[in-house]
Amino acid sequence: MRPLISIKELSGYLGIKVKTLYAMVGTKAIPCVRFKRLIRFDKDDIDLWVKERKVAPVFPEQEAKRILKTVLREPNINIDAILKNAIEKANHKPI
Repeated sequence: MRPLISIKELSGYLGIKVKTLYAMVGTKAIPCVRFKRLIRFDKDDIDLWVKERKVAPVFPEQEAKRILKTVLREPNINIDAILKNAIEKANHKPI
């Protein structure tokens, strides 16, 4: 087992304020080890915790298609043509 790290060390590692980490510990939002009032963190647990919170990038065109299909509820609608037409109109707006 690797040595546990302190809240100050974790603050530097994650770039999060110590005060914020204490709040996260208080709400059990971050994995930690407690020895009475002493709080320590297992770096492997923290690395896994961070990895689990990774957010996938959003591609606007794909998101627009998804929303349109949901709203319109028509599986055979040509969303590509609708989007292309809307983009062309937006690009050719009169000034």
